Amino acid sequence: MGNTTDAKWIGGAGAVPRLRRSFRMDSARVCRLRICGLGYSQVWLNGTRLGDGWLSPCVTAYDRRVGYLVYTVHLPCGENVLAVELAPGWYDSREAPGNWDFKSAPWVDRPKLWCELEGVLVSDLGWKCSQGAYLSCNYRRGSVFDSRLDTPGWTQAGFDDTGWTPVFQLAPPGGLLQREQCPPCRVYRVYEGKECRKGIWDFGTVLAGVVEFTATATPGEHISLHHFEHFDQNGQPTWQGILPGGATEGQIQLEQYIFHSDAPETWHPDYEFHGFRYVQVSGAAKIHSMRALAISSDFPEIGAFTCSQPVLNALHGCFLQSFRGNFIGIPTDCPQREKNGWTADAHLPCEAALMHFDALAGYKHFIQMLVDSQRRSGQLPGIAPTGGWGFNWGNGPVWDIALFEIPWQAWRLHADSEMIERHAEPMARYLDFCLGMTNGYLADFGLGDWCTPGRVQPPTREQSSTLFFLRACRLMEKFQQLRGEDDAYYRELAGNIRRAYLDKYPQPSEYSSILAAEIAFGVRDSGQARRLAEMMRENGHRVNFGVIGGKHVLRVLSENGFHQDALNIVTQPEYPGYAYWLTQ
Repeated sequence: MGNTTDAKWIGGAGAVPRLRRSFRMDSARVCRLRICGLGYSQVWLNGTRLGDGWLSPCVTAYDRRVGYLVYTVHLPCGENVLAVELAPGWYDSREAPGNWDFKSAPWVDRPKLWCELEGVLVSDLGWKCSQGAYLSCNYRRGSVFDSRLDTPGWTQAGFDDTGWTPVFQLAPPGGLLQREQCPPCRVYRVYEGKECRKGIWDFGTVLAGVVEFTATATPGEHISLHHFEHFDQNGQPTWQGILPGGATEGQIQLEQYIFHSDAPETWHPDYEFHGFRYVQVSGAAKIHSMRALAISSDFPEIGAFTCSQPVLNALHGCFLQSFRGNFIGIPTDCPQREKNGWTADAHLPCEAALMHFDALAGYKHFIQMLVDSQRRSGQLPGIAPTGGWGFNWGNGPVWDIALFEIPWQAWRLHADSEMIERHAEPMARYLDFCLGMTNGYLADFGLGDWCTPGRVQPPTREQSSTLFFLRACRLMEKFQQLRGEDDAYYRELAGNIRRAYLDKYPQPSEYSSILAAEIAFGVRDSGQARRLAEMMRENGHRVNFGVIGGKHVLRVLSENGFHQDALNIVTQPEYPGYAYWLTQ
């Protein structure tokens, strides 16, 4: 739907304002509620929460598109109350640590609400608001919740809101209102914590989510929960390696709660998630229980894997845990430091993910957000959403291929062509931009084979960028065929890129990741897979590649008969290697 409606965008004061509207019904009625609370929100009708999703609505490029949720509700005769709590989320990132420019995103504003209760009411200046109990709330930093400021019953009829103030009208976020299509995030598993040393609680595995505790303290006492993944060489909790640019340890993954009574109190944060295995607890409170609520986009499992190799089964379990922890609304790079929607982190695992999960709706949401972030020139950012960062660093063909690879895997694995049909024009614009960035059909911009281990020197960026530019052109050629359109231009362009590459690099690459990509993308014949196998044997089957090789080395080896070499790479136990992870 468009933005032509009587409903206004409204808000209130406070870090996480609470809004409510009381109204009377002369008779019972069933109707639909359309609602969008930015950045994240929860909604109640007569004290009962609607829906069980977390971190809703899903993040978008808010100046281009905004998602609303729909609920079918029953309104009884008499007094009714619609109540909403609004949190900043991605929408208001002004307090977020980090250097990705979200503080100056074009949509940034305070939390706001838009809603229509069909034929009954809309969001307007007749609502009331309160500052609520959150003193601060930030999806990267954490929150401070003062339960002494909580007002039980505020979501119910009969609550005395005479001390509440009128809401104020705010400007719309700028994007078109559309019904959200991706599934909600939900708790998929609960991990009970154990105190492994004084003040340190261990949940047994790295996960993404929040901690819920039950504890007792004197009124006004506070408890702090600092989430972390590992200890330093001295056995102390450390946050080094996960701190966003410019942040200190006290500015990330920290939750604080202030008690209001001397009875046991239970709490968890509602509007953040963290990546952690351990929690450091401080404060004069007696802990009765501590448990971790693991959160992920609620994708049904549609596939499974098991084999006779324990190492492979364990690594597969790591993949599942990592995928869930890095798909909370959108695919991300990590759930603790950045939480950013890096395009390479989206496309590299998408094939395996679509074999295991019915995640199409989530990927469609992400690709739409990437297209919404695209510049008119065709240039793509390295992250989506973006506040303006990632266009001149962090992108490039190896990352940008997400615009082509994810729709291709959706078609190949699920016969779903929606993204191919919908985004044909943005794809064409990107390839025009990419061509304009080449010299003699050779591309040399963006990131290359990222995260090569140890002192392995990454291959030249020109090789990786050109190979993935070629891959994008060949996928576009396939897409043209699927759409019944002329593919001659992209077929010719792909041929020109391949010839230019071979003219510059007539010999197979000595880098495993690039040689694998050369074979996978049809630049070298499959007979070169033998040389790839020899290279890996000479290196003791240790991993000597970055993200490109992580996708293509094993596949090229196995597809060309070198199954044992592929297996040896995965199972060899020394650093750097996959099985080595399992010992850490």
